[in-house]
Amino acid sequence: MVNEFGRIVELESEGTVIQVAPEMGFSLVRFVHNGIDVLDMSRRDEFLRIRKGLGPLILPHFNQAGERPTVDVSGFPNVEALAALGVHHPFQHGVGRYVPWRWTAHEERVRGELAAGTRVSGHTVAELCGFTFSACVEYRVRPDGLTISFEVAGERPVAAGIHFYYAVSDKSASGVRLPGAVEGGPRTIDLAHPIDQVFPVRAGAGDQVVSCELETPGYRLRTSFPVGGAEENSFGSLVVFSPEGGDFACVEPVSYVVGEENTKRRFQAAVELTVSATA
Repeated sequence: MVNEFGRIVELESEGTVIQVAPEMGFSLVRFVHNGIDVLDMSRRDEFLRIRKGLGPLILPHFNQAGERPTVDVSGFPNVEALAALGVHHPFQHGVGRYVPWRWTAHEERVRGELAAGTRVSGHTVAELCGFTFSACVEYRVRPDGLTISFEVAGERPVAAGIHFYYAVSDKSASGVRLPGAVEGGPRTIDLAHPIDQVFPVRAGAGDQVVSCELETPGYRLRTSFPVGGAEENSFGSLVVFSPEGGDFACVEPVSYVVGEENTKRRFQAAVELTVSATA
């Protein structure tokens, strides 16, 4: 299948269907469970313009904290558009979401690879990123949801995570239940109020897989991820983002503690998304 996202890889497992766009940063561009669109499909144009919306990745840095390109990137269409929004890093949340990936698919899985030597618009990915790194990401569709696995390594610290924009039809009737392993949890965040907050994993949380839940009138989404184990196999924080005026919420496990120094040069872990009907 080819559309405005380029080549689309579609995978299905019983009631779940996903679509991945390798040419658009190996992003998730459709996530349907039992006929319900889990992603906010109203943000297609914003995704195409600046990769804000639908299901982009965080890789290999978060927000604007990463290294800068070593080459002129003024020709990339997203750079001017992001700057107009006050974003001063040309590849916010990492160059991985702005470049094409190599991919292979088999049955219920699609695996993407991004190498430092890959050339994009005359430059290598390493030049666009500011340092050499490699990344593999795999999406595996399940009857009850989706698993996203990361393998990232770099000559400097690397970050990884998901930045999916989930559809929320009525924020006044929606919330995010935090796990006890993060600071401030367990508690429920009321999405009737805007939020853009980092919840670090508590020191001494212990090696475990934790879950947070996004509950909306249309569906319930559980996000599960490992914490407290070996540094290279544990997520360091959870970001919850739901601004005023947007009918969406982002629930983002990130590999390091956002706002603190990132020291991880290797990261390998997975996020599991499970969707069910709202009771």
